[in-house]
Amino acid sequence: MGGWFREPLTSFDDLQGLRFRITGLGGDVLARLGVSVTSIPIGESFPALERGAIDAAEGSVPSVDVALGFHKVAQHGYFPGWHQPIATGHLAVNLSVWDGLTDAQKEALETACESITMKNLTITDAIQAAAMAKAKADGAQFHVFSDEMLAAFRKASDELMAELSAKDEDFKAIYDSMEAHRALVSEYINMTSTD
Repeated sequence: MGGWFREPLTSFDDLQGLRFRITGLGGDVLARLGVSVTSIPIGESFPALERGAIDAAEGSVPSVDVALGFHKVAQHGYFPGWHQPIATGHLAVNLSVWDGLTDAQKEALETACESITMKNLTITDAIQAAAMAKAKADGAQFHVFSDEMLAAFRKASDELMAELSAKDEDFKAIYDSMEAHRALVSEYINMTSTD
């Protein structure tokens, strides 16, 4: 998700000075666009929204955000999660530990990771839809960021990625790899998606 807002966004100007809990590169992008970004812990977001200390908060996906009660204190949920178009799960294993595993142990870990990834892919849409239905029943409304906002997010993101790539060759290698993959699959995704 792109976040939960106490008031609906009617124009790009509504972002100016907006007190928004968002972390990471998404926060860096929004700060460039005049948003007042704070990175308070996610657990402090509900009370901060409730007392008006912040105007909006980004947490995770609808099922997590609804469980945290964001929709009860900021009833305008916005999509897409432009700053994190996909959530991924990772298992990190120290290389020296990995090298000490038998081939059977390595295969078991790889199979378990593939299995949970497939399970998540098959059930996540239903879980998120159920969370959205609960939020709507509680009075929440869902919106899509305007084309103007999405274009501004993209432009500021591209500028930030270029700056970070120029400063850090590891960042550049990872970002270039991601962009190459996106370019490879985007035609297929665009041609097979319907609005």
